[in-house]
Amino acid sequence: MRQGDKMKLVEQFNHDINQSDETRYVRWTDYRKQVNSFLSSPLNNEKGLLDHLLVLGAGHCDDIDLLFLKSHYKHITLADIDLMSMKSGVLNQGFKESDFSLVQTDFTGFENSDFFTHMIDDVYAFDTQHDILAYLTKKFSRMEQYQFLSEFKEHFNSIIVLPIYTQLIYNQVLNATSVLKAMDYPQNLIDYTNDTALQEMVPIINRFNQNLSYLLQPKGHLFVLSDIFQSAYKEAFHNRVTSSMHSRTLMDEVYLEYLDKHGYGIGDYGLYALSEDFNFIDYQWIIWPFEEKLDMIVKIAYLTHK
Repeated sequence: MRQGDKMKLVEQFNHDINQSDETRYVRWTDYRKQVNSFLSSPLNNEKGLLDHLLVLGAGHCDDIDLLFLKSHYKHITLADIDLMSMKSGVLNQGFKESDFSLVQTDFTGFENSDFFTHMIDDVYAFDTQHDILAYLTKKFSRMEQYQFLSEFKEHFNSIIVLPIYTQLIYNQVLNATSVLKAMDYPQNLIDYTNDTALQEMVPIINRFNQNLSYLLQPKGHLFVLSDIFQSAYKEAFHNRVTSSMHSRTLMDEVYLEYLDKHGYGIGDYGLYALSEDFNFIDYQWIIWPFEEKLDMIVKIAYLTHK
């Protein structure tokens, strides 16, 4: 675990995202129950407690039920780049820090490479797409072989991946380019920077998924939650989603229509790319009341090694 009093940029960005308001844990109660219900089916087939569970993207733990997980696993490792939020989340659910192994983990390699330290100043100095492409290509290439938790090869009976694909760097790129916009940097170069970074997310996600295969035991359980799209209250689309949520068939139809209109997103690709190394066993759609008037539509999938 990396020690240090001063958080780096990637860590600080995620810490800001993870900050819990006083109502969030209560507001997400039904969401956690639905996650528990999905996990229960394969886990109840196991005899006794499983040895080791890894939860990736634990954050403040508002979206996971630690007591439920404790009822199925002897040892639970919570991993996130934001160690402070994990500590707070564990205490908030009535546990001690020592009840879990808390591991501060950079899932992409961007933290260790100081990717964002000078990005705004560097890009601001460029005045052509060619310069931006060369710069970002060089930056992203440093993460191509990145591996996290390498000391835990095939260690875990189960891995739970909380909604993390959409948080793997791209949002922070958008945050950086919003600063560039405030600095009157040309909009066409901002758009090019964002588009180039989005394309670079493909190998980042592929590498992340390969790490899952590396960490999971050959006959282990992999549970992946991915936020696929969002739906604001009072919109016609929101009514369509909520009225279809009782039926997986209806929700699949909603999703295909959304996909046809908007195309693949990062959350979609994260799940799709898992098919390289894993078999999809089951899945379910869940409404995640992410903000007071905004829902995230999450797909939770159960997979096993091929």
